[in-house]
This record gives sequence, C-alpha cells and structure tokens, in this order.
Amino acid sequence: LLSSEDLSVEKEEEIFDAVQAWAAAASERGEEPAAAWQRIAEADVIHFHLLEQRFFAEKVVLLGRLTQEQSLSVFVSKAMGNCRARPSSLMARLQLILRDCSYEDATSIIDNIIELRHEDTYPRTLAHCLVQKALADYEHSSEWVNMWTELWGGLRAAGLRDECVRATVDYCQNLFEEEPSPENLVGV
Repeated sequence: LLSSEDLSVEKEEEIFDAVQAWAAAASERGEEPAAAWQRIAEADVIHFHLLEQRFFAEKVVLLGRLTQEQSLSVFVSKAMGNCRARPSSLMARLQLILRDCSYEDATSIIDNIIELRHEDTYPRTLAHCLVQKALADYEHSSEWVNMWTELWGGLRAAGLRDECVRATVDYCQNLFEEEPSPENLVGV
C-alpha cells in the first residue's frame, strides 16, 4: 500500500510516520524491529531523499535507521540533485487536491482539478474521486455536488464536460448496481 502510485501524500514524512508505527509494532508480530527497518530500507518504501534534511538527520541518521553508507548515499543524492520524485497516479494527485479541502472552499480547487485534464483516464478517475469525496463528507454532499456544476462549466471549454458528466453518472450507477458483499449484509 505504501509503495502504491495511488498513495496520496503531501510530504514523505507522512509515509515515514506510518512506517515507523509499523516497525515499532514489529516485536508484537514476532519480528525484530531492526530487521523490519532494514526490509523497509531495501524495499524503497520510504524515499529518504524526499524527507526534509533536518528530519532525515534527526529521525533516520542519528537513530541509526540506515547504515552509514545508505545515509551518505541519500545525502550525496540530495546534494547532487539526483533525486526522483515519488511516482503518483492521477487518482493520487486528485485525491491530494480534494483531501484537505472543505466544502466551503470546494470551488477554489476547480482550476487545480482542471489542470490535470490531459491525463488518459481523467473522466473516470475524476468521477471516482469526486463521488468518493462527496460520500466521505456526506453531511455536505449537496455542496460538493454544487461544486461539480461549476467544474463542469470549466471542463466545457476543454471539451470534456459531457464525458466527465457521463463518467460520474456511470460511477454513481455502478455504486448502487454492484452486488453487496455478504459481510455488508450483517443484521439485514
């Protein structure tokens, strides 16, 4: 999950914190915490070069989370500018835009959403993210749907309005047409 391109994080420190919690529970799983950290380092789950330099020094280097050679490699890569960004999917980028936005500010993110319109799966992915945000903030779902109206207006100029509306309608229909899983039927 933490290596997925669909992961939406603003800063690498969020991933570090999640991994640290997982590694701290290693002994509860019958594992050695040091070995858990080593597997994390080798699996490239945390992109250490994306951590703030002070954070990296305090939380990784000084605590011996990486070997001296690994730590030096991170510092050198960062100093030389040989650092690649964490790959992220269109879904992750849209979710990141929507994640911290409240319904009161929903119209302020429309331009940021429209900027991503050139991606291959834009209509379907946009539909998924918009509907999921409205469902997650169900108390304000009508305000989110009102934002969609303004978004559709912005997408009209790009020639994507009809395709995005159709994808959103299809996504909503599919939510209600899918067979519910047996565990969701408890007490029915």
